[in-house]
Amino acid sequence: MSTTRLLDFVAALGFVLIGCIVYTHINTKDCLEFKSISLLERAVIWIANAVIFGIVLLVSYKTLSDVWNQHRYQEENNELKTKIERLQEQIKGNDEPTPTKNEEESEERKEFRKDLNNALRNLRPAGVPDIEIPRPHKLKEEFADLHEKEWTSALKSLQKTTKSEDMSIRMLLQTLRDIYSSCCNYSNDEKEEAMQSLLMRITGDNVAKKKLNEQQMMAEVCKQQNRSTARAIEEIRESVFDKNPELVIDHLWKKYVERSVKICRLMSIQSKPMLLDFGPEQNADLNPSIFTTYKATGSKVNFVVWPAMFMQENRELLSKGIVEPIERNIH
Repeated sequence: MSTTRLLDFVAALGFVLIGCIVYTHINTKDCLEFKSISLLERAVIWIANAVIFGIVLLVSYKTLSDVWNQHRYQEENNELKTKIERLQEQIKGNDEPTPTKNEEESEERKEFRKDLNNALRNLRPAGVPDIEIPRPHKLKEEFADLHEKEWTSALKSLQKTTKSEDMSIRMLLQTLRDIYSSCCNYSNDEKEEAMQSLLMRITGDNVAKKKLNEQQMMAEVCKQQNRSTARAIEEIRESVFDKNPELVIDHLWKKYVERSVKICRLMSIQSKPMLLDFGPEQNADLNPSIFTTYKATGSKVNFVVWPAMFMQENRELLSKGIVEPIERNIH
């Protein structure tokens, strides 16, 4: 969001600069009326006209940009609608009852459920306000920033009460693990609820005779998206606070929780979900291709400091985790 605002600000400055240049060339410097006024008045008039011209250009640019984005989203939706229509044609192509009708319906519903889940996961209705869901590479940056800022601040704060860096690190990791688990469960429950609602509309005498209304599908997805922006984040955050009453008084820990919930929630609702790997058990071999070391050196894991981040689909590593090894005894 901050990046978008920065780009808009830079664009605004650029358009004002263009306005200044254009106004300088089209202004009649030999105009008697313009020459008769003071230098300060000339400057004020020049700047005011240039700014107005720049604003007009910026508004025009933003309008054209919005129209282009809407057109692009519409094209994406048209492709997905075509896929959904093909699915609907497939499930209405078998009207003749057979002796194994119930078994066939069950298999058909399972296949339909799988394909429909994929379609719903990517569908974004045209004309519906777009909910900003960062791409994986952006969440990767957010996750690294969380560790660098909120995690570091919370660690220093907790050390004042626990008097132990190791214990504070373990507490912060457990907090993140609970948040990640809650976000995944919440997201799965939402998907299951949407699927059950949709599947209820195709149950009956014959699954193949039921047609799923496309607008109903889009409305169902839109409802889940709206819930994901504020309600889910608030519920998960409050749940974490309730489970840790002794830590809520630490405002730096609370900031760590709030940002962790937001990032984990956005990870869980990606069209291609992301996952966190909280690492191996104590005394397990350290895998340097997935985890880096914290302070000590060694080949065996003592405890995990920070989880690794992957794409769920192909286990593509997005960012390495951090572990504290068991210190090697040097004789």
